[in-house]
Formats: sequence, structure tokens, C-alpha cells
Amino acid sequence: MITNNSFIDGIIHRQMRKHLLETFDDIYVLDLHGNSKKKEVSPDGSKDENVFNIMQGVSINIFVRKNKEKKVLGKLHHMDLYGSREKKFEYLNKKKTDWKILDCEVPYYFFAPKNFSSINKYNNYFKIIDLFPLHNMGLATGKDEKYIGFLPKDLDLSMREKLKKIHYRPFDDRYVYYDTNTIQRARLKLMRNYILGNNLGINIVKQSKLNGVEVLASRYLVNRDLITNHTYSCPLYLYFDDGTKTPNLNPEIVSKIEEIVGKTTPEDIFDYIYAVLHSPTYREKYKEFLKIDFPRVPYPKDKESFKKLVKIGTELRELHLMESPKINKYITTYPIDGTDTVEKVVYKDGNTYINDTQYFGNVPEVVWNFYIGGYQPAQKWLKDRKRRVLTNEDIEHYQKIIVALKETDRIMKEISKISL
Repeated sequence: MITNNSFIDGIIHRQMRKHLLETFDDIYVLDLHGNSKKKEVSPDGSKDENVFNIMQGVSINIFVRKNKEKKVLGKLHHMDLYGSREKKFEYLNKKKTDWKILDCEVPYYFFAPKNFSSINKYNNYFKIIDLFPLHNMGLATGKDEKYIGFLPKDLDLSMREKLKKIHYRPFDDRYVYYDTNTIQRARLKLMRNYILGNNLGINIVKQSKLNGVEVLASRYLVNRDLITNHTYSCPLYLYFDDGTKTPNLNPEIVSKIEEIVGKTTPEDIFDYIYAVLHSPTYREKYKEFLKIDFPRVPYPKDKESFKKLVKIGTELRELHLMESPKINKYITTYPIDGTDTVEKVVYKDGNTYINDTQYFGNVPEVVWNFYIGGYQPAQKWLKDRKRRVLTNEDIEHYQKIIVALKETDRIMKEISKISL
């Protein structure tokens, strides 16, 4: 049978896979990939296409039952098939398939090859949600078009008294009508810590989709869809009603960190984590684990490397919160006068057009394609403003985004040189 291939390694499908292994003697899975939602490519970096005109990847599955013994798991035969649609059809017309037998290990029973050779080492790291005792998904209004606006004037006059600033998407801060009795998921216990005082938040995902970097810093309210449709927010401080605060950090983990690096601060720990989660080496090495659960972070190797990573993390955080002086040194231009109306966003020859005549010049391709979670900020920020007239502040903000993303790409290469 030909099916959606999400059951092959989806976390929620583990009991389904276990039941199939208990039911059948032999299971054959030919994974045809082609999932455009995951931005799949072939192992050699070339294009991977779906055999159908759909976005969801598919697989061919054969289930064989003979005289199976109870409680004995069946044998899994697997093969990956990447490439163009034409090449896949060409291969499928052959009479023989090069199957590989895979071990389906507990507790997930994945129907796909996984590299868990580093699992013991990874499990000795601390889990982010263990470090930050208070954490939860970002808020959800249930009706963003009504309760969230680009500017206060975009929302109903009756809502103005309860407007709060919100990190809506990467580099896209808006205003939300924060009435806990009206919006769908206010997350007041969490969000009050961004309302009552100056704070920092680290926002992460539980199960990585590996769409580029999947972490982002925040200062104020956080939308559930900030970096994916299930963004979890971890505030650095917990605020009391009188304005005093205490670190939202597990003292046992902090103590272990300080045994290695000496006395430190909550901000330094935050920035250390922020740097590690931006490390391409870390993300590649532990990608299979990041797909399963919240990220774990290695304890600092030594005081020297900790300081280096803290410095890098600080730089990244300031860039992403638009607090770095670097973002004012534009690398792009906006040379043509016009209506400033975003009509159709097109990237061509290093220029990002917002309509037929106006464009941002010298936008690096790496920045245009850069992912934070499920979004490409250099593209999405403009596309979300279709039919709007860009103000001078908007034009400047977009140019700052380009600098922030270009610097992020540069800094991430630096992190890879540091041993974690």
C-alpha cells in the first residue's frame, strides 16, 4: 500500500509501529520521501521530488504475516529513495529493491535508520525545561486577525487599554489585546513574568523539524507560533507582584555549571545556552535526539570555552532582539522612490522587490533563504505586509533584519570552531 510516510518516524506513531511489528512477520518500507513541508533534499544536496503532486511525503509499505510467534517482533526491511520524480519512477520499474534490515529499538520503534550512537553522552546533558522550571507554550488568541495588529491603531478602540507588545514571528513584533477572559490561551502564569518587569526569554521547540535554527530570544509576550506552531517559552526571571524577581533556574543545574566555571550570572547561563543551540555542529550531531524531545545542553567544557560561548550568545541575543548597534550599519539599499506598497515580493539578482519598481538592493541569498524555525524571516516579514504601505520605520526595520540574519550566519560559523 502507498501511504503518507509520517508514521515511519513520527513520535506519536510509536505504539502503531510497535503493534505492526507484533502483528506481522516482515514489514517492507520503501520511503519515497518528497516532503516539501520538511524542505527535504537528497543526501547529496540535490533536489528531492514527490512522486505525486502533493506536499506530504509518501512511502510504499508491504506487510507480510505467516505463522508469527506471539511477543516476537517482526523483521523490518527498509530503503530510502531520493531524487527527481523521473528517477524514482525509473527505479520503481526495476524488479529488485535493495532492502536493509533495521533494528527497531525501544521505546520508539522507528521504521527509519537512526544514529543513536551518542545517546549516552547526550543523556548526561541537562534538559532545557529542567533548567527553567516554569515554561509553557506561548499564548494563543484563537482569532489573531481580531486581537493582534501591526500597530495599536489597527485594533478596535475599545481594546486599547489592554494592548501589550508581543513577539509574533521572528523579527515581527506586534500588539495583542491581552484580556485573559477573552483570548483562547492567555498563559497568564507564564506571561505575567514578561509584563511585570524587564525580562529575557528563551523560546524553543519540543520536537525539532530541523528547519534551520529553532531558538529565539524574547523580551515580552510570546505567541505560540513564534518559531513553529508549538513554541515553548522559558523566562529567565520570575516576577512577584511587588516588582522583585528571582531566577527561574534550577539551583542544582546552576550549581553543577558553577563547579566548572565558577560564580556566574543568570544572563551568562542564558547566553551560553543560546550560543550552543545555534551551533551547527551541535545541531547536526544530535539531530535525531532533537527530533524527539526538548533539547539537552552540554555542561560547559571549561571556564575558557564557557566565556567564549557566553560572548557569542550575548552577541546573537542582542542581534535578535534588535538591541545591537551592528544592526544600524545597513548592508542593503532602498534606492527607488514610489508608493512603498508591498504588492508582490520577488527575489531576483540579489534584490528583493516589493512591487514592480521598488526593491531592497544587495540582499544576500543566504539571508533570503535563512530559516528560523518554520519561517524565512527575510521573506515572511514582507509577505505578511502585502497591500500595506511601508513606513520609514518599516523600511529601516527590514534593513536591520537583513543585517541581523547576515551576522547570525557569520557567528554560527564561529561557534562551530569551539569545542562543546
